[in-house]
Amino acid sequence: MRRDMGQDQVGFVAGGVGACSFTGSAAPLRLAAERKCQSKVQMTIAPEQKILKTPVPGLSVNNDGNVWVPQRARPRRNRKTEGMRSLVRENIVGPQNLVYPLFVHTKDYNEDIESMPGCERHSVDSVMKEVKFAHSLGVNQFILFPKIPEGLKSNTADECYNPDGLVPQLVSRLKHSFPDISVWTDVALDPYSDQGHDGIVSSDNRGDGGKGRILNDETIEQLCRQSICQARAGSDVLGPSDMMDGRVGAIRDALDAEGFTDVSICSYTAKYASAFYGPFRDALDSAPRESSNAPQNKKTYQMDPANSRYESMRMLDRAD
Repeated sequence: MRRDMGQDQVGFVAGGVGACSFTGSAAPLRLAAERKCQSKVQMTIAPEQKILKTPVPGLSVNNDGNVWVPQRARPRRNRKTEGMRSLVRENIVGPQNLVYPLFVHTKDYNEDIESMPGCERHSVDSVMKEVKFAHSLGVNQFILFPKIPEGLKSNTADECYNPDGLVPQLVSRLKHSFPDISVWTDVALDPYSDQGHDGIVSSDNRGDGGKGRILNDETIEQLCRQSICQARAGSDVLGPSDMMDGRVGAIRDALDAEGFTDVSICSYTAKYASAFYGPFRDALDSAPRESSNAPQNKKTYQMDPANSRYESMRMLDRAD
């Protein structure tokens, strides 16, 4: 539309997006034209006017006229907000899920572990303080690893089931002071062995490299005695780490026969003869002794790292 009024010109184009132009000095006429132009532009973008599209083959339209892919299961419903995501989260790791390992010795002071920077062997009193502090932060599980004085060690590791020994006495004290925590204890002979092995060493030379053999069944008998001793002291979870064949089932039977049916077992299923255990053995003084008749490594009972597939699954299947 266009009207000529001498020097005063008013023009607008309506339809589509719309555009307006004004020249001249006739203010009232210009304002009226602006209103008409705005009205025309608003009409072209009114919300009730919808752009019609050709539907994509195979898709549907819902009652609101929006595209709809029919499906009842929509997993994204559980991901739409942080509240929903946290509600259905399967794995949540917090302090209550952690097990705090504590190295302990009979000395009345703490001692740094050189091969494990930042870690130390605690005195009994220090363990009590550490447990109290960690428990206040929400940690409820603690496992004890002892360093035993050399004079108490032997090939048969009899100190491991001494009720007056370091571990049973500390377990009793912890359970008395903190009855709502769970105390875990390591079940193995190496901290108590003067050979530095997880099992009793034979006196013959028929083992690997012409050394003594690690006696499987005789060792299991000692492990059962150790387990019963720890259960009597109040241990909640026993952790066999020795890798003797058949020890878990034997320990379970021994505990049940003594009435400790509620004591749990959490054992190593696949434990490898790995150099990564070096610092740990240093912390417990439990490495094989060079001067003994025992093998200089633990390869005759711990697993070959090269067998990480079939043998590990086989060990899992026969964990007893």
